[in-house]
Amino acid sequence: MTIRNTLVLLHRWMGVCLCVPFLVWFLSGLVLLYYDFPAVSEASRVDHLEPLKIDAVRTSPDAAVKSAGISQPVEVRLSSILSRPVYRFRSGQKITVVYADSGEVFHGFQEWQARQVGAAWVHLRPEEARVETRQIQDDDQWTVQQHYRVYRPLWKLSWPSGEVTYVSDVSGEVVQYTTRRSRLGAYFGAIPHWIYITQLRRHAAAWSWLVIVMSGVGAVASLLGLTIGCWTYSPRKRYRFRGSASHIPYSGQMRWHMVLGLTFGLVTFTWILSGMFSMDPIRWPENKVAAKIENSLIGAKWNASDFKDVRSALSELQQHLQAREVELTYFAGVPAYLAIKSPHETAILTATDSVRTLVDQQAVKSAVAGASRPYSITESRLVTRYEAYYFDPKGQLRLPALFLRLDDPQRSIL
Repeated sequence: MTIRNTLVLLHRWMGVCLCVPFLVWFLSGLVLLYYDFPAVSEASRVDHLEPLKIDAVRTSPDAAVKSAGISQPVEVRLSSILSRPVYRFRSGQKITVVYADSGEVFHGFQEWQARQVGAAWVHLRPEEARVETRQIQDDDQWTVQQHYRVYRPLWKLSWPSGEVTYVSDVSGEVVQYTTRRSRLGAYFGAIPHWIYITQLRRHAAAWSWLVIVMSGVGAVASLLGLTIGCWTYSPRKRYRFRGSASHIPYSGQMRWHMVLGLTFGLVTFTWILSGMFSMDPIRWPENKVAAKIENSLIGAKWNASDFKDVRSALSELQQHLQAREVELTYFAGVPAYLAIKSPHETAILTATDSVRTLVDQQAVKSAVAGASRPYSITESRLVTRYEAYYFDPKGQLRLPALFLRLDDPQRSIL
């Protein structure tokens, strides 16, 4: 009885302390099903780019790298700013932009240019914008994530329609976009559900610790409730109320509390626990095989001299699709141009192959098999529709995808 009474006391006061936050979490989770936190999706970003003008590309990647003094970029994209082609070089947390028509390094916007970039996104006149602020290191509710820090300073432009665009003075593109509707949805959904209070979210470690602790305590509270309910439940109806036998030793609201707790307790416990695990509270061992495979699929360090004839590559790709952006990358150690019209419309051209809309499956398997030794591929198949470990309700993950299973100790699936 002492143990049970102690469990009841703990369960009661945990519930008293957490009942309001968890009610908010539940209701905001329902809203979050329909209104996500505002963000510029990859599809939206590419859709707002202008088609690349091949004739305007007069600077080679090699000349652009030398002009900007870049040592070793890890991501290189040929894109555009206000109809002018640009190279965007990214090295870790640094982005450098060089105009591909003149070789000039991009050093940020003047106000009229920032207005034009924002106006092109919302399809309004540049003079209609109200420049709220040109942020230096400050962040607000919509740019509080660490992801945006590499793009600062930002031009924040408000429009009469209620739309707000954030234009990066580093990359020269719109990196955040909100509307009245998306902000309202976030205030009732993502912000309370993720505890995205700006002052707290700025401190990523403290925010993460708070969410993990709250959800951990909530999981313990629900587990205590299940334990008490199962402990006191009597299959033989040994409790009596007003002359009738009962499985439950309570009446009134307490009876309903126990009935509902036993009915939905397991679902509630797993829901809270999954929320805690979504914050990665446990540092799992690094999958070294996966890292080796990723390096093998790329197969080389980026070198500007490998991409000498960009215009010829663009002309060849142009015959298959009107590219808005081209990524200069590698596939299995071979220089490759990945042309992007939309996230679902791409083409790839390598130095050893003609233009393809699908990568060579056998080349992928060979790269994976070589990098995963002494382990091997035990299963291979083409995924043509979403499944358990490859699923996206918004449909942004591409199909088809190549499924590979390994026999390594972690049973990796790629």
